[in-house]
Parts: sequence; C-alpha cells; structure tokens
Amino acid sequence: MVGMQRAPLLGDPFRGALVLERRMLAAIDVIAAIGAPALEHVPRLVTEAPVKDPSLAFASAMVLGCFAGRDALAAAELALLRSDRDKAFIEALGAALKLVPHELLPLALRGLLREPEPLVRAMAIDVLAYRGLATEDELVAAASDEAAPVAARALTHLGCGASQRLPELIQRALAAEDPALREAAWTAMALSDHPHASIALRGAIEAPEGGDAAALLLAIAGDEADARHLVARAFEAPREGLLAAVGWTGAASAVPPLIDLLERDGAKAVKLAAAFALDRITGAGMWEEVAVEDEEIVVADPPDPDVGEPRELKLAQLVSDPRDLSPAPAPELVELPTVDAARWRAFWMERCQGWDLGARYRRGRPYSPEVVLDELDAGRVTPAERRHLQRELIVRTGVFVRFDPHDFVVAQEEAIEAWRPIAARASGAPGRWTRPRRRAG
Repeated sequence: MVGMQRAPLLGDPFRGALVLERRMLAAIDVIAAIGAPALEHVPRLVTEAPVKDPSLAFASAMVLGCFAGRDALAAAELALLRSDRDKAFIEALGAALKLVPHELLPLALRGLLREPEPLVRAMAIDVLAYRGLATEDELVAAASDEAAPVAARALTHLGCGASQRLPELIQRALAAEDPALREAAWTAMALSDHPHASIALRGAIEAPEGGDAAALLLAIAGDEADARHLVARAFEAPREGLLAAVGWTGAASAVPPLIDLLERDGAKAVKLAAAFALDRITGAGMWEEVAVEDEEIVVADPPDPDVGEPRELKLAQLVSDPRDLSPAPAPELVELPTVDAARWRAFWMERCQGWDLGARYRRGRPYSPEVVLDELDAGRVTPAERRHLQRELIVRTGVFVRFDPHDFVVAQEEAIEAWRPIAARASGAPGRWTRPRRRAG
C-alpha cells in the first residue's frame, strides 16, 4: 500500500512522500526485528495469494531486497519466475528493485537478462540502467534485441549517453512497427540532439498513433522554429496532446489564441488542456475546485453493465424509513486551472503587458534551465511531468545528472542540488530556445 501511495497526485509536493517512505522502512525494520520466521513468511504471501497482485510483488521485492544474502534476493526472483508473467506484476517488482540496497542485485539482474520472457528482460535492463549499473555493451545489446519492449527500454537510457552505435539503433527503431519502440527512438533523438530529431518529430506529430508524445518531445527539445510549427499545428486542429505541448514550448505569442480557444464551443477536455498550457506559460495560479463527475472517477471495480433493467435498491433504501436515509455523498473535488476566458484575459491584460511576444516563458518567468529546475523542485506537477522536466534539463544543459521521481525523497533532493550549478551555468540567455550541441555518437 505504501509503495503505491508514494507517487504524489497533481498538486501534492513530492516531499510529502517522505513520511510514507519512513513508515515503509520502519515496517521492514520490524520484519528484521522479528527475524527468520517473518522473513520466511514474506515469499509465501506472494505464492499463496489467489491473485498475483502487483502490490504484493513490490512489497516482497522491497522487503527481501533489504536483507543481505543470496537467498533473500533469490526468493524475490522465484516469485517473479513462478508468476503468470503479468506485465503489471513484473513492473511492480522492478519498481522495488530500483530502490533496494542489495549488494547482489547486479548479478541477479544480469541473470534475468537471459530469461526467454521479453517483459522480464525489459525490466532487468531498465533497472540496471536506472541504477547506473548497465554497461554500454549491455545497453547496445538490449537495444538490438528482437523484442520491442526490451529494445525500447534500453534505447531510452542509451539516449542519455554518447554511444557510437546510437544513430544506427535509432534508425532501426524508427522503422519498427511497435509504437513504444518508435517513441523510444524519438526520445533518444531528443536527448542526444540527433541532427534529424526535428524532422522526425515534426513528421510524427501527424501520425495517428504517437503524435502527442512526439509533440511533447518537440516542445521540450525543439528550437524557436519548431515551437512556431507546433503552435500553428495545434490551433489548426486543436486536441489535448498538442495543446499540452504548446504549454511546454512556452511561446508567449500562443497565450492570446489559447484564451480565444476557451471562449469557443468545444470539448471540455480540450479547454482544460488549453488552461493547463496557459498556467504553464504564465504561472497565473488561477486554480479552482471542480466537482468530478461520477463517470470520471476511476474505481477498482467496474459498475454493473446497464442491461435495460431497473437497478436494485440498496439495502438502506429497502429497510430504512425515508427520513432516516443518509444524505447524498458530497461530490469529489479536484483543483484544476480555471477555464474562464474572462479571468485569463484580465490576467493577460493586467500582468503580462511587458512580455516579449517573441520570447519563451515558463510559469511567468523568462525561460531558462534554472526555471525548469525550480519547477522540478517545487512545481505543481505530476511524477510524469517531472520526468519530462528531467529530460528538458538534459537537453537544455547538455549534461546528465541521474534523477527520477520514483527515487526516495532524499535521493531526489540530492539530485536537484547536483543540478543547481549546472542549470545556473546554462541560464545565460533567459527567454530563448538555446541549447548546447550534444550529438548522437
């Protein structure tokens, strides 16, 4: 449970997970204090479970990976190899292996690289690369794997380096039919400043599959011409992914058209994407509580299908006096940026009149890597957005510092501090799309 709760929701500061992490580690200390009987019981909780719940995979690997000795880690491997090889189960186990301190983890992961199941090999190379343990040869071999999931994981990590084989591997992945592998190729191109990245990403925007991912990468890694192209394309045929990417471009000239879009009749999701883009550019902070409609709430159990028959009354409705019935539950509320065009237009007129319409802004400040780092540190963003901010720092500084929002809070804070002097040195031209040269190979 704690493992799943570590990821903050939109608006939650990532440091809030610290209390959960301490609770999780304290629970592991309790198991250690009980000793062998407790430790031996952990694998049975997985093997004897009627359903191979991913949360059990995370918990068992997290616990067992904190105890020295080959037997403890082997028990976690055994739970994996005896499972149904469900993707969610494998991913949850890998999420734990990214955190555990076991000294024999590299040996175990390299053993899993030889497994016939592609999802297991993909998890193994992902964890090795995530922890900085994978060699260039291992990454190149995995990126050349015939199984797309394995190649995709390796290629994304390889893009952060300077392998001579990277251009060849990217070219091969671009021709693949698997969408995840193509997206990994686009990511590697963006991270490595591949000379054809802009052309490939512009073309991919028009594709029916993966266009939104390509648009975001173009916004993160592109230059001023790419930003203009992306903004123009977004307003020709507005859709959520393109409008979100407009926010990442930071183009000040896009603010008035985004406000105009809020005044048109259109889909609610499109307007909300425009509002998020406006907030990312201006930093207005005009958030408001909005009731979430019932069908928008993700629940564990799907509702009974509607077969045209009247729904059964709840027991309380059948046996209780109508005067004693509980009131209707309060609606679920979530904070979102306002879609009120009048409020946005007033803010634009009052607070942004001195802006350079040819410049780039992020959260109301002229764009620079320092601003990106501040957003990574204290911004109102989700873990997925923080991964994109990490990629943006790599692109805009030409330097790689290991960081991931999945890390423990303490590790994240150390990485942010390591980024600070690097981001400061690269922030000499605020408001522009400048970037250092960082060629693939």
